[in-house]
Amino acid sequence: MHQKGQVLILEQIVLFGMGVTIFVACFAAFSVYQSHFSAVAANDQLVETKDAVVSNILKLYQKDASESTIKMDIPENIAGSPYIIHLGEGGLDITIQSPEELSIHSSVFNLAEKVDFSGSVTSTSGRLMIYKKGNEIILM
Repeated sequence: MHQKGQVLILEQIVLFGMGVTIFVACFAAFSVYQSHFSAVAANDQLVETKDAVVSNILKLYQKDASESTIKMDIPENIAGSPYIIHLGEGGLDITIQSPEELSIHSSVFNLAEKVDFSGSVTSTSGRLMIYKKGNEIILM
């Protein structure tokens, strides 16, 4: 025969267990959402930075002067990590090194066939300079 106190304690233990189960389920669901939206935000920031740099490269390419420079501010971090902007034969590459490598590429509207691209910049300075000298565009 169960006594009245044992039933109340058992009831409280079951209710506490259900509360813990609901908490763990909610925490897991929101952790999954957070990681997904963090990845989406990092990709969006990469696209924005790529578009800004490509736009300034095109602006510089269209200038008639044989030597010209554009200075621009860039974010120091994307998704909380510094990144590398590389301008080479294939076009523009932006790569986040950590926590997991994330990268984006632009062919810069196939200008690499007409212009020599070179240079790399790390984002920690928050600035970048694009220099045009004759038929060459250099990232500094």
